[in-house]
Formats: sequence, C-alpha cells, structure tokens
Amino acid sequence: MKIWNRLIAHFPAIKTARQTSLRPYAALIAVAGFSIAIALGLEIRTHLNFQHHNTSGVVGWVSVHQYPKQQEFFFYLFALVGVPSAICVYWFGWIGYSSLVAKWTNRPVDAVLKAHAFAALPLLLIWRDIYHLDRSWVVRLALPIGLSIIAKLGFLLFYILRPSVASSSTPPESVSFPPQRNRLPLPRILSLSWVGVKYLAFPVSIYLLMYSGHIHGKIDLFHEGERLAPLNEMLHGGIAFRDVYVQHGLFQNIYLPWFASKVFGPTLEGVRRMERLLDPLGYVALYLLGLQVFRGGIVTSLILVTIASGENFWVSPRHGLGLISFALVANYLTHHRDVGLFAGWQRIQMGKGEEKEGGKKNGRLGRWFYAICNTHHISRFAFCWTFGWRLVLAGIITSLAFWYSTEIGLYSLGGIGLFLLMYSLQRGISGGKRPLPLICYGGGALVGFWIVGVYFFLHGTLDDAIWNTYIQCGYQLETWGLAFPSLAATLKPLADTGLRNGWREFVLSESFRWFLPVFIFLVAAAYLTYRWLRGGFWHADGCMKLLLLLLGGIAFFRTALGRSDGGHLTYGATFLWLLCVFPADRSIGRIVDHLRLEKADWKPRLIGACKSAWVILPMLAALWYAHEVHHPIRTFQGKWGRLMNNPFAQKLVPEKLERAGNIDIPDEQAEHIKTVVAYIQRHTARTEKIFDFTSQGAYYFFANRPSVTRFHQVAYASTPEMQQEVIDALERNQTQLVIFKTGGWFDNIDGITSEKRHPLIAQYLRDNYELAININGTQILMRKSSAARKR
Repeated sequence: MKIWNRLIAHFPAIKTARQTSLRPYAALIAVAGFSIAIALGLEIRTHLNFQHHNTSGVVGWVSVHQYPKQQEFFFYLFALVGVPSAICVYWFGWIGYSSLVAKWTNRPVDAVLKAHAFAALPLLLIWRDIYHLDRSWVVRLALPIGLSIIAKLGFLLFYILRPSVASSSTPPESVSFPPQRNRLPLPRILSLSWVGVKYLAFPVSIYLLMYSGHIHGKIDLFHEGERLAPLNEMLHGGIAFRDVYVQHGLFQNIYLPWFASKVFGPTLEGVRRMERLLDPLGYVALYLLGLQVFRGGIVTSLILVTIASGENFWVSPRHGLGLISFALVANYLTHHRDVGLFAGWQRIQMGKGEEKEGGKKNGRLGRWFYAICNTHHISRFAFCWTFGWRLVLAGIITSLAFWYSTEIGLYSLGGIGLFLLMYSLQRGISGGKRPLPLICYGGGALVGFWIVGVYFFLHGTLDDAIWNTYIQCGYQLETWGLAFPSLAATLKPLADTGLRNGWREFVLSESFRWFLPVFIFLVAAAYLTYRWLRGGFWHADGCMKLLLLLLGGIAFFRTALGRSDGGHLTYGATFLWLLCVFPADRSIGRIVDHLRLEKADWKPRLIGACKSAWVILPMLAALWYAHEVHHPIRTFQGKWGRLMNNPFAQKLVPEKLERAGNIDIPDEQAEHIKTVVAYIQRHTARTEKIFDFTSQGAYYFFANRPSVTRFHQVAYASTPEMQQEVIDALERNQTQLVIFKTGGWFDNIDGITSEKRHPLIAQYLRDNYELAININGTQILMRKSSAARKR
C-alpha cells in the first residue's frame, strides 16, 4: 500500500489515466500493447526452439518423432503470461513518459496522456498482414514502431515550441460502477416457486432433452474395455489401484461399471445404460454454472447449453462436478458482490453481560461455549462456516471430481486455487484475512478427499492410489502426446489468397478450432489486464467472474495440449463458449440497465446504451460461427424430435454374446468375439489368469477371466519399470494364454506397434510363448514348454 502511494506521488498520471474520460485512450494503449506482445511472441517462436528429451524411457509418438512437446506448453503459458505483462509494461511506459513530458513542458497530464495514446495508433498496423509468418517480424515491426516514435517526438516538439502554463493538477480518481436496478421483493411463495423453476424444472428439462437411450452398436474393445476390464476384476474380488490400474478416474473406470452391474446386471448393456443416464449431467452442470456467471440468467444459460450441445462439441458427465465447483465459487462472488469477499471475517465480540446471559440459559456448558467463541480461532471458524460454506462445499465437490476423474479434479483445484490466491493479494486486505478463502476451499478439498480416501486407507491401498495418480500425471505426455496443429498451416488460406478471399476457408477450417480457444484466452487475459490497470478491478462482479472462467479454461485446455486429436480438443474446450457468451451477456445487461434508468432523460439513457452496443458485431460473428460449425438449431430439433418419441423406449433384441446383454451388435463382430472367447474359455480354467497384449481389455470381461497384471490395458504400462512389473507377474503366475494381436488399429496406436511401445514385454513373449491359433487376425499365444524355452 505504501509503495502504491509513493508511485502515485511520483507519477500523478496513474490516477488521471483512470478517469472515465480517459478510458478510450487507456483501451487504445491496451490494444497497442496486445499487438506488440503478439508480434514479439511470433518472432520469439521462430528463434526459441526446444530439443526433445526423454528420460522416462516411454516410447510414444512424441519420442519416436523426437517432437518437443514441451515447446507447446512453454509458448501456451508464455503467451498467457507474456500478453498481460507486455500490456502492463507498455501502460506504465505510457504513464511514466506522459508524466515526465507533462512536468517538463508544464502541460496538463490528461492532454499529454491523450496525445501519446494517439501516437500508439500506428502500432495497429502490426495486424495488417500478420498471417505472413515467413516474413521477418523485425522488419515488419520497424514501420509501426517507427511511426509511433515519430508521432511521440512530434507531440513533444509541439509542446516545446508552444509552451503552456496550464495547471497539471490531477483530479480525484473516478471509478464508476454499473447502474443497479431496484427490484421489488417477491412474495415468499412466488420466490420459492421461481427458485424451483430455475434450479429444478429447467435442469430436469435439459436432462430429458439431452438424454439418449440408444445403447446399440459396435463394441469399442479398447475404450469400453477401460470400464469392462475393471468391472471384471471387481467381480473377481479385486480392489481398485492395488489390483486395477485406473487411467481416468476412480468412478469413471471402476465404480461407474460396478454400480451399473448392481442396478442393471453385470453386462455391457448395463454399463451402457448407466453411461446414458449420466451423459446429460454435464450439460445440467454447464447450465448451473451459467446461472451464476451470466446476468441473463436462464435465457443466456439456455443459449449456452444449446450451442454446447451442437455438433463437434459436447460436455461430458465427468466435467460435471468440476463445473459445479466453479459454480459454487461464482455464487460466492455473487453473494458478496456488494460487501466484498472478505466482509464478515470479523471476530465475534461479546460483552460480559452477553456471556452471563448465555451462561444462565445454558448452564456451565453455555458459559464455556460463549467464552471460547470469543477467542480468535473459534470466531474465525464460526465465520468460516457462516460466510465461507460455499467455498468449503466447492472444495468438497472438487475432491469428489478428483475421485470421479483425476484430471478434472486437478484442473478444478488448480483453476479455483489460483483464482482465490490472486484474489487474496488485492490491496486493502489485512494479512490475517488473506488466507481465509483458500483455507475454506482447501479444508473442503481435504474433507472431500478423505470421504473416499479413508476406504483405501483402511484397505492399505492409499499408497497405491497416490502412486497411480503420479503415473497418470507424470507419463501421459510421453505416452499419448501428439503434435498441436501448425500455426503456419492454419494461416495458409490467408497467406495464399489474402484476407478478403481466404477468411471463410480459414475460419471454418479444422485447425482454426484448435487455435480459437487460445485466442479467446489471450483476448480475455488482455481485457482483464486493462481493467486491472484502469482500477476498481476487484469491485467489479464481471471482472472477478471472467477471471474465474479464464483460469478454468486455461487449466482444462491442458487436455487438448496433451493428446491433440479431435475428441480431446472437445474435452479441453469446455470453457470456450462460456467465455464467448460472457461479454455479450454483460454488454446486453448494461444496455438494458441504461434504458431502464429512472430519473434520467431519454437522451443520456440512449447514449449510454449506444456505448455498450459495440458487442453486437462480435456477438453476431460468434453466432454465425456457432451456426456454421456446431449447427445448434438443427441439433436441437433432432433432440426435440427424439424427446417427443420417448427416448426411454428400447428396442428389444436377443442376446448375441454372453455378458453383452440385449444390445444389437454387428453380426460379424459378435461372431468374432464369440469365437475368440470360446477358445480362451476352452483352454483356461474359470479362475485362471490371462494376459492381453492388444490393450483391448473387453476381452477379459467377455471371456470372464481375470488379468494377470493390474495393467489391464498394456498401453498404460509405458515405462520400463512398469513393463518389468508385467513381466514379473507373467513369470510368477506362469500365465499360459496371451492375446497377442487383433489385426486392428490398437496393434499400431498412432502408427507405433505394440512391440515397439513395450519392447521388454514383447521380448519376454517372444522368448516364452508361441503362436497357438490365428482367428481372423487375432493371434493367441500359449506358453512354451520348458524344453522349447531352453532351445
């Protein structure tokens, strides 16, 4: 606080720049800083190249192609940190230079600030042909920067030649807040009814609209095997983490199919039915988050859900708990919008008379309670519950999200934790109060962790759960990483045909969908930096919620940066349309506020509404893009038609495959699986363990045979140490039967054969097994005799 006051004393232009009349000029400076940051970032990208390093021994697409995946992460974080930093540096440079010029020439500070903001206009020329990445950015930056410097020198020369004696006093800082509507309180019965409609009727309607009871179709032996193989192990008495490796999350891989087996029976049909019941919950959670961040409430949230449920986009149920935790934090911000997040963190003060009165009513225990509540720590706990229960609940749900899907829980923890940390660093908050929001949230996260963790602690497998989580986080990039699309290739339509002719092909390209979230993140980060520099950031409800959404989007996009394919892009872009719809919702709300202002003539109301109408053009562009890429209206019509035809009705089909249930499977696949399963069951006992080298864990389930290793998908045994663990299990168990190949894509994931991915296991199989049968491409090995192995 003292440092800030000293800065203002030396540079009075800081306060002047925050005046309402100077906002357009401050915005121009922010745009100029953003332009310079993008240009410099593109230039650095061409010179700073990482070399691939693989110390884990994992063989994957990244290591085979020597692709420096770390470079993508570096530039992703560099852009998100570099753009705000560049804006801050340029903004403070504007302030400092203007302060010196105003003092030297005796000119008014506000006039100098305006002049030097105009001098930044040439920097917008950077965007003129930014899509030509093959040209030198040093040369291209010379003209805009040179023109800007010439303009600054020109203004300085003008001030020197025409001196002024005007006062340079700084008017007081002015921070305006959006007008608030006065709402008449509703009768209690109407208020409760509206809450029921908002939080019950509409979520149920969204659930019914998104529900699809379709359970028929081809079996994905790999992805459905991620649930069927753990279910098979659980049915054979296994325990999660110790006997079953968990790839995505405890509930996602283990307890979802286990609950399905209890409700619908231990069949593939039961697992699919449970998945269909859970599928709409992601959209319901998205709607609930929209209610907390949008001023438009139900209307804007329904528009968001309609876009998100279109083609080429979806919100999975495993994102649901993470979104709910963000919704609770946003609700906390709404609740304390007027009084501040830290309001209420006051110590309970009770006089002696109050203690005596409480003691008379409650006896000795009452006197003890009232006395101890007046102590520092207990009063803090009391207000933690009174004012921080939403954060406590958000922490609990974040931990439950972790147990549902490990990555979603970690992303939510990182995004929300970083937001609360940044909030606690604002000026004007005493040191004792700063950690309280994080304490509430962290305490809730610990409670949520132990709600489930105590079960594994009692079974002695908590260390296995921690190790499993480390494997999930530590080796996924090397195992599953793919190259992010090339920026040069994405901009190629513009470079070849120019902006006028190639923009449509560029915008509707597949690669553009990859860079759109990153660009939205950069724009949001730049805007928030501008708002922070302008003042009143932490008093603005919209800024806090936009920052919360931005941090969530940055964390969740980690999925797309890892395995860069279409499905994982959709998983990673969960917050994209939240961030796209947010500014339109806020601007329309401001327009309505201006038009509904009381005690004002129509002219100022209309002028205020027109100032907020800038959002119409980008809003129309976003709606056009959503219509062209996601087709939300057409998709909504299809979902409505399905709802009208009773989505719960099921087509009855005879069981084609044991343990598959009454689902319609292509005859060719059903016969093939049945033949393979029959061979396995004929040559192994019911409790005998087998091994699948094809990562198609569904075979364990259909054959009703346990896995010899916890890595039921061998693709997860990526490091040499984990491969050795599989080999030790095979040797210890003397496993007789191994499914070696199936002739499909999963024998050659990402163009890399299983033998190359797992060389130690492949060598062990070559030394100890021989081909027993080839069933239409599915090769099954049997263990060699001792004599054959010696030869």
